[in-house]
Amino acid sequence: MGKTDGQIKCGNCGKWISSPIVFGNSKAFFSSTLVGNKLHCPSCDENTDCNKENMRFTEEMEDSGGFRVTYYEGEMTY
Repeated sequence: MGKTDGQIKCGNCGKWISSPIVFGNSKAFFSSTLVGNKLHCPSCDENTDCNKENMRFTEEMEDSGGFRVTYYEGEMTY
């Protein structure tokens, strides 16, 4: 399994925050439904939504020569 990273973009200040929602791999991320989750932003001290529309997720697969799957605010890149 490769390295994964998920971040939420604060809807108030626009800063990227490490996601408290952990996904083991891109398949788990893409098959999940994120509804009603909130995150407290340490930059602006406000709550923001945690959903795929304001999230970026990257998985770098070790066994594929560095192949990378990225989901960025509603768009996928490979």
